[in-house]
Amino acid sequence: MGTGIGISMLRQQIELHIKANKNRFGADRLTGAGAHDHPSISELARHLSAVLLSLPSSREVEHWKREAR
Repeated sequence: MGTGIGISMLRQQIELHIKANKNRFGADRLTGAGAHDHPSISELARHLSAVLLSLPSSREVEHWKREAR
């Protein structure tokens, strides 16, 4: 679902910055369409004014918050 949302945003010429997970399939599609991939969440955060998460559960959100500190 996240890849589809990202592709739609890029089609509307919205600048998109991402942090890939272990499975790079979606990230590779997004970077191929123009998204900017960052090696860490802290690097990603330097480029953001808003965050959209597309994750399967709150467990991943908690992990993301811990990693960002």
